[in-house]
Amino acid sequence: MKLDNRTAVDNKILEQVLREAARGLGVRTSGVGIVVSTSRYRTNGVAYMCNSFRSSRGWLNTDCGFFKVSLPLDLNPLRCAERFYSTARHEWAHVRDFQDQNGQGTRPFSKRVNGRRPKHDCRPEELRAYDYVDEADKRIRRNGVVIAELACAIQGVLSLRSRNRQGRER
Repeated sequence: MKLDNRTAVDNKILEQVLREAARGLGVRTSGVGIVVSTSRYRTNGVAYMCNSFRSSRGWLNTDCGFFKVSLPLDLNPLRCAERFYSTARHEWAHVRDFQDQNGQGTRPFSKRVNGRRPKHDCRPEELRAYDYVDEADKRIRRNGVVIAELACAIQGVLSLRSRNRQGRER
C-alpha cells in the first residue's frame, strides 16, 4: 500500500483502518496507491485503474489501482471514522474489480447512452462493488477497535484545531 497522507492523522492509524477495510474483499493491497485528504462534513471516494499516480513525493507506480478518499472532520468523530471506513471499503472493491479485470479479461463498465452516463447506483461497476462488500460483510466481522482508534485521532485533530483558533482570536 502506497499511502499519501494529506491529513494530520497518524499514518499508522490510517494504514490500519485501510487494511481492515480491505480485509475479506480479496484485494491485493500491496502496490495500490491511496491518497487520503480532509474534507468538511463529506466523505468522497474515487477509484482509478492506472499504473502510476502523482503523490506529494512525486510519481509512484501502482498495481492496477489507485483511489482517493476524503476524511471528514465533522463534530462527531465516531461518525466520521465509520463513514471513512465504509467509503474506503467501497473503493477497495473497485480496486479489486480493476485487479480482476487485468488478470481475467474484460468486465462490463458503464457506457454512455444518448450522450449521458447512467445514474451512479445503476452502473455495473457500482453494483459489483456493492456485491463485493456485501459478500465480505457476511464472511467477516468488522473490527470496531480500529474505527475507534481513528475516531480518537480525529478528536485529537479537532481539539488541536479549536485550540489554534482560540489562540488566534486573542
